[in-house]
Parts: sequence; C-alpha cells; structure tokens
Amino acid sequence: MKIRVLEKYAEKEPEKLIQIIENLLLSNNYELALNVLKKSGICISTFGTGKPKNKKLYETLLDLFKKNSVEQEIINKFDNEVKEINYLYKQFNKVSMLPIEERIPDEFHVTAYLIALENYLRYLSFNLRSEEIVNILENTIQSTGDILKYLIYYKKLPINSNKIKKEYMDEASKHFESAANHLVLNKILETWSYFNVEISSNFNKNFSLNIDDDYCKAKNISHMTFLDKRQSKITSKTLQSIYNNAKFNEKAVLAPENFYSLNELIAAEFLYEYFSTKNLNYKINDIPLKIYLRAYAVIESACVEFLNKKSNLFEMDLKSFCLILSKSKWKKKFQNAGIPIEYLNKIIDFLTFNNKSSDLFDTPFIEVEDKFLVVPTIGVSIDSGRSTLLNAVTREFNISFKGETFERKIVSTLNDVGVKCEKLEKIDKRDKKNEAYECDAIFILDETLFFVEIKNWPIPTTYREYAIYIDEINKTYLQLLRISNYFTSEQNLKEIIDKFSVSEPLNIKRVILTNVPNGGAFNFKDTIITDDIEFIGYFKRQPPNEVLFHRDLITLKPLNGEYYNGPINSEQFIKFLEDKPFVKIQDTRINKKIFNINIGMNIEINEFEFKNIEIV
Repeated sequence: MKIRVLEKYAEKEPEKLIQIIENLLLSNNYELALNVLKKSGICISTFGTGKPKNKKLYETLLDLFKKNSVEQEIINKFDNEVKEINYLYKQFNKVSMLPIEERIPDEFHVTAYLIALENYLRYLSFNLRSEEIVNILENTIQSTGDILKYLIYYKKLPINSNKIKKEYMDEASKHFESAANHLVLNKILETWSYFNVEISSNFNKNFSLNIDDDYCKAKNISHMTFLDKRQSKITSKTLQSIYNNAKFNEKAVLAPENFYSLNELIAAEFLYEYFSTKNLNYKINDIPLKIYLRAYAVIESACVEFLNKKSNLFEMDLKSFCLILSKSKWKKKFQNAGIPIEYLNKIIDFLTFNNKSSDLFDTPFIEVEDKFLVVPTIGVSIDSGRSTLLNAVTREFNISFKGETFERKIVSTLNDVGVKCEKLEKIDKRDKKNEAYECDAIFILDETLFFVEIKNWPIPTTYREYAIYIDEINKTYLQLLRISNYFTSEQNLKEIIDKFSVSEPLNIKRVILTNVPNGGAFNFKDTIITDDIEFIGYFKRQPPNEVLFHRDLITLKPLNGEYYNGPINSEQFIKFLEDKPFVKIQDTRINKKIFNINIGMNIEINEFEFKNIEIV
C-alpha cells in the first residue's frame, strides 16, 4: 500500500486501515502488516509526547496482531521499537526544547526565534569557507519548518512585533545547536518507517541504528547525482552570464523576455528541465510558471536591498532583523515587477508558511499581525524553480502537464536519432468494459521490442520522499506489465509489427524511464529502471564527463566510452541499461560513516554519506 494512502486512512478513515491490516493478518502476512502499521504514521509523535501519535488506534491495531496469533515476541519487539523512538523525541524535547521554552515567555518565543534565526544565518553566510559551514546553513534553514510548526501550530504561540530582551534571542539561538540532532531523529524515524534497518538499544541509555538497506544506498546515489547536475548547471549558467556580460533588469517584463536576476535565469533553466518545456506560460493552480519565478525574484531583490541597509542590530525587534511589509506593499512590489493584479492574492497565499509547509525556502512569507515577514538571508538563497515545484506538490496542485511534456521530450529524442517511436493508445471494448490501454512509447531496435513507461516526479532528497518514489515505481511496474501483456497478445502484436514494418521481434523488454536519477536498487524481471540522463545520453552518444580542474584549465574526461561507441543497437543498449555504469561510478563515492549525538542518552547512527565531485 502507498504511504500517502495509508496516512490518509489513518487520519480520516481509520476503519479502512484496520481492515487492511486485519486482511493481511488473516492471510498470515504479519510482516507486511507491520510494515503497513509503520507506514501509516500513527506510531511516533515527533512533538515529544513519548506516546504514539494516535495512541488509541495504535493499541487497537496491536490487539489485532495478538488476536491473530502473531508471536508475542514479535509484537513485543515491534512495540519496544515504537517506545524507543518515541522516547528519543521525548528526550529531545526535554533536553533541547523545554529548557528554552522555560526561559522565554510564550508571547516572545516565536519573535525571539525569528530574530535569532536571521542573526545566526548572517553569521554563517559571512563565513562560508567550508562545505561543512554550507551544510550547517542549509540544515538550519531546512529545520525551520519543524521548529515553526512546533511553536506556532502545536504550541499555538503568537508572533508579535514588540521588542524583546537580548537574552531571549540568546536562548532562542539554542534551537540551532539542536537542529542537526533533530534531523538525525527524523532520519531514524524515516528509515525505520519505510526501510529495513537494524536497531539496538539499551533502553533510556544507548540507541544505535544501522542503515544498510540497498534502497537507502540508492537514495543517496540518486540525491548525489541530482546535486551534481544542479551544481553543474548553476556553474555553467553563471560562467555563461559572466562571459556574455549578461544584463538583468528589474523592470515589469516577465521571463523569458527579461530576467530580474541571475537567480531567476537559473531558476528558469531548472523549470525548463523539471517540466521538459521552455513554455513558462504553463499554469499551476491557474498561475503561469513565470509568475512564480518573478514572485520569488521580487522577494530576493527586496531582501538584498534590506540587507544592504545598515540596520540597528542592537534593537531587539523583528523590523531590525527581518523584512516586514504590509500586504498592500508586497502587492505593489509584485505589480511593479510585472505580476498582473489578478494573481496577487493567490501568489501571496502560495508563498505564505502554514502547517503543511516544508521550510522557509518554499514558503518565505510569515504572517505577523497584518503584515508579511521574510527572513532576509533565506530570501536571497531560494532556488525558486525547485521551491515552486515542491510547494505545488505539498499543496497537492495538479502539475500533470509535466508528464506530457516529458513524454514528448523522450519521443522526440528517439525520432531525432532515426529510431521510430510511437505512443500506443487503445480502448478494449470486449465484454463492454471499455478498458483503456496506453503505452507512452514503443520502439524497436534490431529484434527487440521496447515498451517504455515515462514518468516525471519530484526529485526525492529525503528517505521519506524516496520511499514515496518507490511506491510510484512499484505502481508503474504493475501498470507497464498490464500494458505490455495486452499489446503483446497475438492480434495487437501483429498490429505493432505492421506499424513498424518489421518481422516478428524475438525479445520483449520493458523500461520505466523517469526524471529521478537512477540509484540502481530496483530489480524487476524483464523490466529495467533508468533515467532521462542515461537514456538520452545513450541515444545522443553523450557519455558523462568527469570535470578536471588544473590551475586555470578545465578539461572534460569522457567516461564509459564502450557503451557509446559505434552504431546504436539493441545488445549494447540493453547491456548499458543492465550494467548501470554511471550508477557504479557514483557508488564509488558512497561511504558508510558513524555519527554520534547525545540528547541525555547516546545515539549512534551508521549511515551512508557521499563525497562531492562533479560529473556532468
């Protein structure tokens, strides 16, 4: 069962979750039943209550395991793991949150946190001398979502613009010391919930977790490749802009005719890639993509202007550290930058932090009384292309058009290199069921017929997001199996053979092609998982390159040339997909590393990490 479906049932239709687990237990599949219980999200409270998030439902489901004769030892082991992870969050709350809460009055806590946040981020941004500092800065910003949701929506604390005492800011700064620890706890929760991991614990004293699941390794390979690609594009566009002496104008003409800043140009490039189109008039929630880009660009510009002013940082109030404007003033800024009036309310709502937001990258506006606040050092650091996509996904907006444009990109790639490729659609009217069958792309190489299902999904960068991606891959595999079985029936196969004017193919291969960088963990019979970089690179004969720097000289060293030499052919293509040479290169950059933290008890986590180099 898919994670999001199970979470929905747990929250809104618990009887359906109960029924699913009961059916699995009746078929003696207790391991899958336990996995469903983990994925439902009811076992752990991340707010540190020390109890399951939905204690009543959890106990009801645990009783089901007992009634269906699951061994008590298995039930106890699972229940102990739930208690241990809940205890970690409770201990974190006790050591890292409650002492701060006790020293800051409720009415000043959120204000103190926002002032401390900007103060800390400014310090980090002036000292970006190492990759470690960059990671601390990014982790701090990513932790803002959890901390603000805890303070504003769980504790229901107010935000006000009154002055505070400096000692309140100093106390609030301790949130950042514990941000990395909280990310470790979330990593423990996510890997335990969705993957096979090893937990050992001396309850209340020591806790250790070993992350050794192949899918967890694949997540890190996929994430690393995405970051390589992202950094390569940023570097390339920046160098091009410098070389071409690119001009950016803050005038009321939207992209792509005019770019407000270099960041808006780079963000547009990412959107071109995310959505496989250079048409920025495509709409999300009835707002064109170029409007989202410009809105984030306006925030960036306003924050740059604010940071360039000499603020009195000895005044402990929000307006000295953060950019605060009324709604009407933000609207005026957006209008002056070319955003039509009919989009203003919806775009402000899109940019405003709420209890579903991930962090202040995606939703930089915080509502304070009748105004909107931006933490300026965050405002100048937003990847607006990615934030647009992630925010849209979080809000469950329809972005299905990105799948259609991605399909066209793949089909045109094949046709451009002389490989005939077509989309198949058919309605089967037998038994009056009118079942629809659709294959995104089919093509023939030599004597092999390829069925390709093409998917464009958000890039997963956390273990939870990767688990959701696995759900989608499994669903797509069953979908492609159904489609290929239908089209390889005798009558339908003859139609394909006639369409392509070939003799009957001897081999059938299924390919799931996505925009998510291949991590290499999936292993389906006669179905291969690949990504657009691998697929397009093979057919365009463009191997990956290692970027070598020597003084002022930059050289590119092609890799895996044996898969790209000679004419395109079925044997070479299949070997390329099955060998996954690029995944193997990335795998050499993955290590295991032990991290230790202490939150009143020792926590050790043995997980994957990767080294940063550039392969493009």
